[in-house]
Amino acid sequence: MNQKVTFKHPLIVALTSMYLIALIGLVLKNTSLIPSTLPFSLGLFALLALAIVLTKGNEVVDFPLEKPSLGILVFILCCIGPFISKFWDVPEIGGEWKGTSLLIGLAFSVLIPLLFLRFKEEGFIKFSFCPKNLKKDLKIALVMGVMLIVPTFFFYPPTWKPVLSGEISITQVLAAFPVSLIYFFFLAALPEEFFFRAFFQEHCAQFLRSRISGLIVASLIFGYLLSRV
Repeated sequence: MNQKVTFKHPLIVALTSMYLIALIGLVLKNTSLIPSTLPFSLGLFALLALAIVLTKGNEVVDFPLEKPSLGILVFILCCIGPFISKFWDVPEIGGEWKGTSLLIGLAFSVLIPLLFLRFKEEGFIKFSFCPKNLKKDLKIALVMGVMLIVPTFFFYPPTWKPVLSGEISITQVLAAFPVSLIYFFFLAALPEEFFFRAFFQEHCAQFLRSRISGLIVASLIFGYLLSRV
């Protein structure tokens, strides 16, 4: 079944309504949060609007998975893996970069799910990684990336305060930016988007036979696990 995403999509309306309700409740509870939450919320809605405009006309095509329940089991085991690995006597490499933890995390969140898809859902990999719309997808990713990274730089005080105070030069920031971008891509972006969205959310949606239910369950589990980190 093909689905087109618009501003009037029930899921977008529902999530926007829930966000506004939560935002109003937060502001009523503590009015001092208005100067920070209002610009952030406006930026968030602007980003959502941009995403919808850039993907206007794109169709979400369902690809039937052979064993969605087995994929959910793999997801559960991969979530448990990193917690068990904390008890392994493995030396940490990379100092503050925590290279060993990064590699273990990538193994459980990317490598193992990919191997599962390769041997159990090979058709899904060929369908998902089709280069047909690669140029358009990369363009959208670049625009969205800039829209996220630039505001975050100015919104997050530990990032811009050292620059303005002279503690860190702009040259150092520009030199470190590509390395940091690659590092956090493997640390957060790739595991989160592939593991939770492309892998678990899709398996969950087809297991529950509802794309909206799959999104809600995946988001709740992601939020819970993130709060435990």
